[in-house]
Amino acid sequence: MTKEKQLVDLLLARTRAGTTSWEPTAEEDEFVTSVGGNSIWIRTVEPRNASDNEPDVVLNVRDGDGRQVFSLYNGEGIADLDFQTMRALHEAARRSALKIDQIMEAILKDLRGGQ
Repeated sequence: MTKEKQLVDLLLARTRAGTTSWEPTAEEDEFVTSVGGNSIWIRTVEPRNASDNEPDVVLNVRDGDGRQVFSLYNGEGIADLDFQTMRALHEAARRSALKIDQIMEAILKDLRGGQ
């Protein structure tokens, strides 16, 4: 398994488990998390192929000085990393950054009469 695949898989698992949290950035549909003094940014962009119905996903890793050290675009060029996994990570980061699960729990609690 490539290091890139391991990175995406671990981020996805930790985000879903709630042990890695993401924050929204000033850019729409872009989220960031910090790991060991480095930052990981994930966002959607317009698809390169106009016939695609879903946006493309870009993941950037920046070092502690803010320099971009590598980037993944839809998982392309990485033999064992696919678009669906990249898309799942973006969705998990979005849910974390926007606190969707907490908001849903609060709404459900209110709808149940505060129970």
